Amino acid sequence: MADFNKPVVTDTYANVLAYTRALASDLALGLDPATTSPTNLATGAIRWSSAANKWQKWSGSAWGDLSSGYAIAITGNAGTATKWASAITLGLSGDVTASGSVDGSANVTLAATLAASGVTAGTYTKVTVNAKGLVTGSASLASSDVTGALGYTPYNATNPSGYITGITSAMVTGALGYTPPQPNGTGATGTWGINISGNAATATSATSATSATTATSATTAASSTNATNLVTANFTVQESGGKLIFKYGATTIASLSSAGIFTALSDITAGGTP
Repeated sequence: MADFNKPVVTDTYANVLAYTRALASDLALGLDPATTSPTNLATGAIRWSSAANKWQKWSGSAWGDLSSGYAIAITGNAGTATKWASAITLGLSGDVTASGSVDGSANVTLAATLAASGVTAGTYTKVTVNAKGLVTGSASLASSDVTGALGYTPYNATNPSGYITGITSAMVTGALGYTPPQPNGTGATGTWGINISGNAATATSATSATSATTATSATTAASSTNATNLVTANFTVQESGGKLIFKYGATTIASLSSAGIFTALSDITAGGTP
């Protein structure tokens, strides 16, 4: 607490220093009653009251506010204005455009418009996108896009053989794991499992064969080799007992021995028309 009547000439040196420090401290704090409590103030002293947020003056007996408000000169309508004197226009340009007027009285919302990219609205299978993510070009999917992605031309109505383009015999044999025989029989070596229907696997006779080899019986064959029976519609030629027996139906009509002796059931006509 500072006493503004101190120091006096009769004070000791130590007291003079203490009084001087107290005065300097209270003055540095603006004589604020919240932090200081000076005494013996001169009439007309000025202090700052942090509680009242005002400057006050000492009348000799009490503190009085210097003013109810501070007279700060403000020109125009700045002191009471609720909006700007003149509105301004805010605008956006470029890929997004917008425009709106603002006078400071309220928030402004701008309705933005995305600039057209030049692409006709529609559904596309291919598009071109720029670095901003905007579609700048479009096209329909072409057959070359498909074949380019596949690496070959697949079968289609205008290219019926296209599905085998680029396929080599090595690809086929590699997929099969063996080399199949050719249509002409080339490469048909080794053992092949062939399914035979009917009685062909165990037949002892050949019916309507063009040729029969080592058959027990050949019926209506154009030729036969090592067959023991040759059967036509009515005739039968059969090998039996070292002879070749000729029958018509069930009747034996002639025979031919291994010695070349021909024996007939009835007369033999020589030099006649067979």
